[in-house]
Amino acid sequence: MTGCCSEELARRNPGKMAHSRWLTTANRILRLYISQQNPTHSLQILATYIMQVYAPVWFAIKSKPSCVDENLLIAMVTDDRDHIKQLGLRRILKALQEQKTGIGKFCIPRLNFDSINYVDLINWQELK
Repeated sequence: MTGCCSEELARRNPGKMAHSRWLTTANRILRLYISQQNPTHSLQILATYIMQVYAPVWFAIKSKPSCVDENLLIAMVTDDRDHIKQLGLRRILKALQEQKTGIGKFCIPRLNFDSINYVDLINWQELK
């Protein structure tokens, strides 16, 4: 494989991305990964992301489709592990104690794609 495609294929518009297309794409990436004797580094990164982030989150949402499972802090305070519950609770209490005036600016935190656990997706020390 060269990683190149024809100009005609490159100009095609695939249309709106439906979730079913994401699932198909993830499935095809994983099938390609297991068919390769020496997968490229990029393919390894994609397969790792699918297996460690995308698939677990997709299954979690499908098995428990409530707001509890859609917010990281809420998920933390409902976690089975006491130390994770405490961390989530401390973060929520800290946010409530901060006196802010005016409209707050939401900043998307940097994500740690090497994390193994959802709690480590965010570097909590960087947040203000």
